[in-house]
Amino acid sequence: MNHPAKLFALDWANPLVRPHMQLYPEVSGPIRESWQAAKWTTEVDLDELSPITYVLPLRWITVNGEEYMDALPAHYIQTRIPSKHLHQNFLDVQSAFAGRKLNISDGSPIFTMPHALRVKAKSKPLFRMRIMPWSDDVSGNVSKQYNAHTNIYAVSLNLPHKKLSQEFFVRFCSTSANASSSEQFTALAKDIAEDVWHETYDCELETDILFQIIPHLLPADNPQQAESASHVGGKGNLPCRRDIIGGTSIQKESDTGYEAFFSTGVKDKLSQYWITQLCAQASEKQQKLFFDPVLRDPRLADKNIKGDERKAIKLSLKQTVQHELWEWLITQPEEDYNKLDPNDAAKKDIHPGIHYNILLAIRGLDPHRDTSVEVLHTFQLGADKYAWYDTNKVWEKAKDELFGLRLQSSSYKNSLIGKHFKTLQQVGIFHLHDLSSQLLFDIWKATGELGAHLWVTEIRNLELYLEDSKILIGNLLDAWATYDPNRILVKMKFHVLTHLPDDVRRFGLVILYSTELFECWNDIFRMCSVLSNHLSPSHDIAMTLAEMEVFKHLSQPKQTSCHHRTQDAITWDEIYASFGISEPQPPSETWDLCKSIVAQSRDVCCKGSWVFFEHNNKTLSGHILKLLVCSGRRNTSAICIINLFDILGTRDTQFGMPILQPPAHICVLLIPAEVHKVQGNQPIKY
Repeated sequence: MNHPAKLFALDWANPLVRPHMQLYPEVSGPIRESWQAAKWTTEVDLDELSPITYVLPLRWITVNGEEYMDALPAHYIQTRIPSKHLHQNFLDVQSAFAGRKLNISDGSPIFTMPHALRVKAKSKPLFRMRIMPWSDDVSGNVSKQYNAHTNIYAVSLNLPHKKLSQEFFVRFCSTSANASSSEQFTALAKDIAEDVWHETYDCELETDILFQIIPHLLPADNPQQAESASHVGGKGNLPCRRDIIGGTSIQKESDTGYEAFFSTGVKDKLSQYWITQLCAQASEKQQKLFFDPVLRDPRLADKNIKGDERKAIKLSLKQTVQHELWEWLITQPEEDYNKLDPNDAAKKDIHPGIHYNILLAIRGLDPHRDTSVEVLHTFQLGADKYAWYDTNKVWEKAKDELFGLRLQSSSYKNSLIGKHFKTLQQVGIFHLHDLSSQLLFDIWKATGELGAHLWVTEIRNLELYLEDSKILIGNLLDAWATYDPNRILVKMKFHVLTHLPDDVRRFGLVILYSTELFECWNDIFRMCSVLSNHLSPSHDIAMTLAEMEVFKHLSQPKQTSCHHRTQDAITWDEIYASFGISEPQPPSETWDLCKSIVAQSRDVCCKGSWVFFEHNNKTLSGHILKLLVCSGRRNTSAICIINLFDILGTRDTQFGMPILQPPAHICVLLIPAEVHKVQGNQPIKY
């Protein structure tokens, strides 16, 4: 096990990483990151956040022209004040009131003062990190011959998604060809125990600190998430780990049972090991007590004892067997039991990580709610894949070749991966209108609309977004139910999608917990596996990747500059001759051509990009023809030349999409700071 605490300690000491770390939940602005979603901002217990103390204001004062606040710790009033206004902590207040006792009300629901962690801190700052561990089975071979390994990776959710989309920030924790993910999580849990703090150096504060690690959510494919939640999986009578829909075949096929799949079992590998042994021993012991001529209870040999009295004797014997097996179970395995102190209360109970899934006992983690809907396996390799298979399985060669000419990707027909399905869901509808039935075409439309809705980089109105999500998911399920009603029952990924709005509310954008990054990182693991000693491959792989972490931390990337200008300067007359611009000439004689600008949405806009922009107090749309900057002025604003398009008030009757139409006039000028949305590269209908 490459302990995650030691791996994430490097982030605190890395001057290139530490400035990007967000340590507290954020409650303002559009939702872009995990720390802005509901679980972090409202659900997380105060004890799981970086330590916070509430204060009771005494007076406002001014020191050197800056506002300060004298305050006493408070436990009744929760208010939000700028941190720069805090002047004293509890110990400072005690010193200021020397000789006078400060009483904290007995009714205080939050903390005792001073905070209990001050003893642990020993004057060091305390912080808590939230991580996203991932586990799955991975082949250790590059070839098609499967070499099964179970791996655990992790990333720090205190970093923004822009950083977490880079493989650099994926941390390898463990691998094994034999140990299950539940067993490996047991080792990882030692780093995330409630009373365990880790020391490291904070390069920003320039001092030693203590930090804790808390798992935030558990993304993975659906079978792995079922295992993490100790759930039987999609083949059980109750197939969803998030709710209790399902039942027998008759119940599922009833009107009420079938409808439940459109809205919002136990299988624990560790528990199953002990359950198997307990059932075998219980059966053997009861067989002896009830039927063995030598060992059976003498009361059962008395034929005069009948009816309720005989049943009571059997019940008593069963309870005796249960008690004996319980006493045996809590002493297993003996090597772990013997390590416990004789007076330890844990000697009288079963233990997480030994007798049952360790994830069920980790604070701040609910494996049933926190196994988020993962769009790669649930949507791209679920609804997208099903639609593609049902569409092309009936094609004759002529249709296959025609679609290949239209899409120019028929070579991937039987080996598509996630990125191909993401492309197909958006462009397939334009090429399939005469190659599929109307029912399948409706499925493609519903799939494309939901896909475009999910892959966004920010949410400005959360409630509206969630309502739209429910409608679009409902449209997709309705389309499939019309095409193949049984598919809703046998493919659980459709029902799992109904939980996606809850996950967006709690965890943020679906791209924040997609597992594509981990799947890509598997290539690094495979190369380490191929190049291992093959005698102790798990240990050798872990050592190799630990050395990589050291190299990553010690190596410093070179700073590079970006040059946007592409060729010699041109005059405004040349620009006018090329585009026939009717706008007045800007105050510059010559202009340089640029490669790109950055929009307010932080998207990079290049020549040919489609954008929405403000011009003369109107929101317009078009695509960029040229990007210009005044010659010799490095800090001046650039100018876009945009081919303007009108948005018609009606949708296309076949595709159901808005229509863009070029007006009589051709171009318009604008300042690029006014550009606030990029829509993609070439489509006119979108």
